[in-house]
Amino acid sequence: MEWKQIEGKWKDVAPHVQRRWDKFSQDEVHGIAGNRDQLMGKLREKYGLSAEDADRQVKEFTGSLTMATRP
Repeated sequence: MEWKQIEGKWKDVAPHVQRRWDKFSQDEVHGIAGNRDQLMGKLREKYGLSAEDADRQVKEFTGSLTMATRP
């Protein structure tokens, strides 16, 4: 799934985000609102990740959504 699709479907994707990164509160996930940079910032803040590790995790997450949405 492309990030633009994730942005547009944030309400549907948000529960997956919260399951994947359980240190995020529901309000934090809601506040991210599909903004990739905000998601990466929260990953760095909550999990102490480097920018590279946060980017890798977001890419893996995006790929997992692609797999889950294939017919």
